[in-house]
Amino acid sequence: MGAIDVADQMLVAYPVERKRKKVWYKKMFEHLLNQTLLNCYILFKKQNPGSRYSHIDFRIQLITRMLAEYHKSADMPRRSHPSHDLGNPLRLTDRHFPKIRIFGKPATNEKDNPTKKCKICCAKDKDGKRKRKESRYYCQECDIALCVVPCFELYHTKRTV
Repeated sequence: MGAIDVADQMLVAYPVERKRKKVWYKKMFEHLLNQTLLNCYILFKKQNPGSRYSHIDFRIQLITRMLAEYHKSADMPRRSHPSHDLGNPLRLTDRHFPKIRIFGKPATNEKDNPTKKCKICCAKDKDGKRKRKESRYYCQECDIALCVVPCFELYHTKRTV
């Protein structure tokens, strides 16, 4: 019973399942998922005895790696207001640098350089009208056109844009 009590103590600290689930099999799945995460952490500690990861650090690192590996913003359903799309959640943690776009719209009589609409500037509503501003710069990691100042910093530091 000693090992079961320790496992129950560790599971209670970070509950995944909710108390008021109406469908029993969803609650069972969440409990089994929580148990699986605990077993993964225990196996990780056995493989790496010198590791200083706590249980919560292990879970956070696991979630971060899963988001980095499997997140695709194109898979998300489109809503009627595309300006509220936050894109990749890792845009707030990874290192991103602006680059000059050398491809895109071809040069015309009015413009010599290819440009695209800035995601931040075009999302702002002023007097019910969207502001149209184009930029030659973009974030290669996010693949989004952004003005260098201040839009690039805003997009990569603020949670809601």
